[in-house]
Amino acid sequence: MGFGRTGQFFYRPLGFLGFTDAIAMVVFVCGCVCLYRRDREQLALLNAPLLITLAASYLHKYPFRGRLVLFLAPFALLIVAEGLTFCLEQIAHRRRYRAVLAIVALVALLVFPVGRMGVKVVLPQRFLFDHIRPVLDYMQAHWQTGDRLYVLPSPQQQFLYYRQRYDFPPQATLLSPYPVPSNRSLSAEELDHYRQDLAQLKDQPRVWILMARKRPAVETALLEELKQWGQPLDVVKQPFAVGLLLDLSHSHKFDAVTPTTEPPDGSPP
Repeated sequence: MGFGRTGQFFYRPLGFLGFTDAIAMVVFVCGCVCLYRRDREQLALLNAPLLITLAASYLHKYPFRGRLVLFLAPFALLIVAEGLTFCLEQIAHRRRYRAVLAIVALVALLVFPVGRMGVKVVLPQRFLFDHIRPVLDYMQAHWQTGDRLYVLPSPQQQFLYYRQRYDFPPQATLLSPYPVPSNRSLSAEELDHYRQDLAQLKDQPRVWILMARKRPAVETALLEELKQWGQPLDVVKQPFAVGLLLDLSHSHKFDAVTPTTEPPDGSPP
């Protein structure tokens, strides 16, 4: 387990998104230093679960990722809070450079999260869970031998969770690495990425495409583009997900396209 995995801990599950995860790590270190100077026993107690889990991960005895390390969040957040207290002290003592850095840290770790929560209150539909089971139920009911499934990034976590409940063959499933933009229209480069990715499934007579429905304008544009790459055979739309069935066997849209990787060969993606 490398530093990258440790850094991801501040992104998820702690929830410091974007650049704020790096600031949270710095504040965490400040909190450790403050506790070391004031109460080493308390520092040891707070860091013990984290250090033990890191050691177990290094020995490949326990995975250090996602929800599996959620139990460490309270300990880490207490140390981050200690670091924020240190930032407030710097502002109170008006130490110029330290105070400026402290203000930056406070804004990043306190103001930005409050702003995100405000957006969730005003625009809750942008953060709803992509309920894809009705679409998967429909796909399962109409699945035929030889069908393929192409899953865009937004519903992938839910799909991987539910896949064990369905009979979608792993070797017939392709997970797209290219996210759908959330706040702008699709660029020509992004469409080329999707075309190169789907070129792995060219000549397939039945390809299901699964995508989330958080961004109606972008979703409509992408669906219309996909329908031009193959013959639409079926479509199922639910409030938070959509499934499109295409026949790519007679499409000429992929003739001059080089696939990004080889087609699925029987191993899970």
